[in-house]
Amino acid sequence: RVGGTVTARAFYNPDGLGIDDSVKELTAYPARQADLEAQIAELRLRGDEVSLAAIERLQDEDAIGVMAFDALLVPESGSLLRQLSAYLGYYDVNPGQTRLLGLASWNDPTLIREPVMKGAWFASTPDTSRAWFTDRFIGAYDGDPTRLATLAYDAMALAAALTSSGAQGDFSERAITDWRGFSGVDGLFRFEDDGKPERGLAVMEISTTGVVVVDPAPTSFEPPAVSMLVSE
Repeated sequence: RVGGTVTARAFYNPDGLGIDDSVKELTAYPARQADLEAQIAELRLRGDEVSLAAIERLQDEDAIGVMAFDALLVPESGSLLRQLSAYLGYYDVNPGQTRLLGLASWNDPTLIREPVMKGAWFASTPDTSRAWFTDRFIGAYDGDPTRLATLAYDAMALAAALTSSGAQGDFSERAITDWRGFSGVDGLFRFEDDGKPERGLAVMEISTTGVVVVDPAPTSFEPPAVSMLVSE
């Protein structure tokens, strides 16, 4: 929808086995190693001082070349994310050249310790509304809410909002898919005509000092585009 193209993908076992091989394949590491060896061989054939100096510099490299992608979506979290980030760094994924994209669970200050995570972006709900919900939940149940708790709360809040429309409430498709959407604990949300939810999320970045807001969550949705049919 925004002009991106998938240039590479890799799969790994959820238990973490074989992640090394998956990242190696994703980053085309063997091919880049072969490119390095070929370049060194060519420089040796030249044999001049400039070529020999270049060889000296290349001796410290394991592979050469850039990634086939400038952004990488990593739908992972927790210890497995840290394991992945270590291998990504080992196989030359450079945060200065490749931006990692991830999940709301990346809102974790400890991730700044992972070098390859610097500059990573992820979408997240507004902190203020979720903090309000978390405080109330802990006060009521003496424990932290699960990730699904806010979804359940928003579903009930939506039902209450629809009930307040008129004497009998309005649960029609028109009301549920109102383009203006609804305000929930996890931020603004609305339903598309096919029933899929759309959320207004903030874009966050992992910096060297912590997690910062790159683009705040919207406070309202844009109205749908109006199509005009003109007859000749």
